[in-house]
Amino acid sequence: VGDPRYPSGFFTLIFHRLAKIPKLIWGRLTGWREEREFSRRNEYRRIIVSGANIAPMDYKARIVYRLRVGENGNFTLTQLKPRKTASGKFGEPVKLGKAELTLQASPAAKAGDYFKLTVVSRDFAVDELARALTVVRSAMDANHILVTLAGQNPILAQDVLRCFLDDYLSLNREVRARDTEQMLTYLQSEVSQIKDELESAQAELDAFRESAGVFNLTAEGQQVVDLLTDLQTNLNHTELYASELTRALGDVREGRYGGFAGIPFPTTAEVGQSEIIRRFSQLVQSRQAQLLYKTPQHPDIVSLDEQLAGLRDQVISILQADYDRTKRRLTETRGKIAKLQGKLATFPALQSKLMRLQLAVSVSSETYKYLKGREADARIVLNSIMPDAEVLDPPSEPWKCSRPDYRLNLGTGLVFALVLGLIVAFVGAGTDVRRLTSGRR
Repeated sequence: VGDPRYPSGFFTLIFHRLAKIPKLIWGRLTGWREEREFSRRNEYRRIIVSGANIAPMDYKARIVYRLRVGENGNFTLTQLKPRKTASGKFGEPVKLGKAELTLQASPAAKAGDYFKLTVVSRDFAVDELARALTVVRSAMDANHILVTLAGQNPILAQDVLRCFLDDYLSLNREVRARDTEQMLTYLQSEVSQIKDELESAQAELDAFRESAGVFNLTAEGQQVVDLLTDLQTNLNHTELYASELTRALGDVREGRYGGFAGIPFPTTAEVGQSEIIRRFSQLVQSRQAQLLYKTPQHPDIVSLDEQLAGLRDQVISILQADYDRTKRRLTETRGKIAKLQGKLATFPALQSKLMRLQLAVSVSSETYKYLKGREADARIVLNSIMPDAEVLDPPSEPWKCSRPDYRLNLGTGLVFALVLGLIVAFVGAGTDVRRLTSGRR
């Protein structure tokens, strides 16, 4: 936002300051302070920088502009060092020096008003924000966090703090939903691939029926196709589960908790084993959420790492056993499919061709329905994920400055003056006594 300034001229500025003195005195006596502060905030709302494209700058470099509001939404922007001037219109970008700015003006900005705009490097601004930002835990409740941001501009401080909190909540939800989003992306790619295969198989089946004049299967042929469809669909589901197990095993073995893709629950696991998997998954999610505001060396993160390390070997053992069982099921299912496909070859040529095409359509259709169902479930889970934090008290505009504290300064000054007066009086009294004693002698 623009920092309001007054027309250049020493006497104009002096008279403007002097005119405020009666208002300040009256405000102190009548409690007009809130209205005065509200008027001050309205001044900060006059000019807003809605967009900025700034060339790289040195860390401590600073560019100062002076903005003069003109008529009909126009303005004049002057760079002080080196002196350059450009004219522009509010709402449209204007380039001057290293910065291209887009400015917005409120109705409170009148023609002839002056404002000061200061451009600093990104790194310097980030460091300044870090020094002004304070994050502490509440002494009354460890789950409550107090966030404050100090600044000379109350509007800017409120907006920046609101952005901080919004970004934190968004990132918090993103971390909690990362596993589900990865699974949803994977399912969407599989659904797209199966849909293409289904459409291709259906087109090939329709073309064969039209060219060969064969539309229906025999009862025996339909029975074989139904059995093969069930086996092939089961095979596809098991292969998908095996791929999830492989990915989870790789994540756990390598300790890739940051990109953890989720652990599928073993299909034949006992109650205790399922509880170990669930506990491990909860610890991983908690670790990811806390890393938003804690370093890996933080005691809480170290404690979570120790708990994960304690469960790691058990989780690997459980997943590996389930993966071995899954591989055996895949081998058995493939053997059954091979036998039925051998039986399929004993049918007449036209029936055999029709059965193969019908099988491809049936398997693709069942797999497509299965994947669409899992995709719908993943979307429901994703939409239900909420941040594990909430804003209890939104950032508000400060009604008064935190510095300087006039009451504290006044009280400190009075105490200091009283102490200094006593010291001077004591020293002066001692000097007088010595003079009188010398005179008597």
